[in-house]
Amino acid sequence: MTRVDSGDGRRPAARRGDGDRLREEILDVTARMLEETGDSKALSLRKVAREVGVTPTSIYLHFDSLKELTATVKMQAFDRLSAVLMTATADAKGSPRERVRAFVQAYVDFAFAHPGLYQVWFTSELSVPPDGSPENYIGQTAFDVVRGRLAEVVGDDQAEMFTVQAWCALHGIILLRTNRPLFNWPDLDSQLDDLVTRLLSAGAPERPAS
Repeated sequence: MTRVDSGDGRRPAARRGDGDRLREEILDVTARMLEETGDSKALSLRKVAREVGVTPTSIYLHFDSLKELTATVKMQAFDRLSAVLMTATADAKGSPRERVRAFVQAYVDFAFAHPGLYQVWFTSELSVPPDGSPENYIGQTAFDVVRGRLAEVVGDDQAEMFTVQAWCALHGIILLRTNRPLFNWPDLDSQLDDLVTRLLSAGAPERPAS
């Protein structure tokens, strides 16, 4: 979004149609700041407003609170992750194992590419969706979409537990490797291969590739 500096760091008066663009810029700037800090408590509406070049009052025209703003950013990020996972499993060819392997690789790649935002997702207390959201918790839609895709691999009766166990295992891999870098970790590809083997062998028999 192109803007002209008014000389005092503030934007000029908004023109008709600028409101939606400003809302998106607020979300983009907030996401970038959360990515840089990995800490939602380091964020404030005043800091966001300063980065965007507006007054804090302008942000209140789009978001009722910092909590709502942060929750909206987190929901958008989960939507992006969901899209990445769906693309990875859809593009994977061959056996169900290969599709699950593509899923875990895509999840880990996304998390390591966005470490700050990933920290905010799961370590902050801001887990309640904004008012009006159909979700009971942030990330519910993403979980349901992934569960549905994995059900095609392991069967609907096993999909819920399989998805939960896969999520917990991947979350542990990501956080432990991030926070304990000096540990003698195995090669990541080998670890993910082993994880997929254990997940599939512990669950229902693999379904034939469609």
